Amino acid sequence: MGHPLLKEKALVINKDRIDSEDFKKFVDELIAIMRASEGVGIAATQVGVMERLFLLEVDNNKRYPNKENTPLHIMINPKIIYFSDEKIQAWEGCLSIPDVRGMVERSQSIIMEYTDIDGKTVEKEFNDFPAVIAQHELDHLDGILFIERMTDLKSLSFSDEYQKYHKD
Repeated sequence: MGHPLLKEKALVINKDRIDSEDFKKFVDELIAIMRASEGVGIAATQVGVMERLFLLEVDNNKRYPNKENTPLHIMINPKIIYFSDEKIQAWEGCLSIPDVRGMVERSQSIIMEYTDIDGKTVEKEFNDFPAVIAQHELDHLDGILFIERMTDLKSLSFSDEYQKYHKD
């Protein structure tokens, strides 16, 4: 938090870049960073690459032990084409704001349109925790941090206090 790149909007990735070996190598590195950090999502902007790319994966994650597994999604040039009116409150954390958690309201269900690693257009519905992750990561691509989405800062907590008093 505080790095100027985290406040900038990421750039659209063109087909030549998506098809390049360099891009595929970068995606593999981003996957490794996310998994090593025990994250459930990561945006390219979080590692200083200003491209519209994020990952989402929940795979027996220690930080979120009660959350259902979601396979790896590599989302290039993602956009939300549907937001449900139904909202949910969820605790969010962020690899860019270590050791801090806060309650954020998000749409319970969304439909994302994105390009996958093979260059194909995908339309996918996400619900509950995966929908929260996708909205959080898409915010990164638009230069928005989760704390900017908080409507009540009373829930803002250090991770230790979250673990003691709020963990679900």
